[in-house]
Amino acid sequence: MKVQHPLFSQVALAQDIPEYNLKQGNVATIVEHYPMPEGEEDGYSLEGFDLPHVTLEVAASQIIPIAQWQQEEFEKDRSISLDDLFHKFQMCPNGITSENFKQALTEYENEFIKNYNIIDTFDI
Repeated sequence: MKVQHPLFSQVALAQDIPEYNLKQGNVATIVEHYPMPEGEEDGYSLEGFDLPHVTLEVAASQIIPIAQWQQEEFEKDRSISLDDLFHKFQMCPNGITSENFKQALTEYENEFIKNYNIIDTFDI
């Protein structure tokens, strides 16, 4: 079964479109849907990429719902390794001890659920 995106909904690009200098994750609004026969991919017209007077035609596989894009980005951010986190704390001007590193990890775990970009909140 084909996924159909509603008209005037916002979607994110699932891949770069270099000829327009658009990047994966750029957001636009669906302004037209082109249904295709079973076995072929539907098409969509998008507007709103900060490209005045440009309507971009894409295949259904080139766009994803905003909620899906946000979830995928959340999962990427969540995959930060402990080594990356430890390296971030080594750069801290106050130095780091095993005790304050453990405390930072605990804060990281607690805050991560609320804010997946937690590294910025540690003031490092």
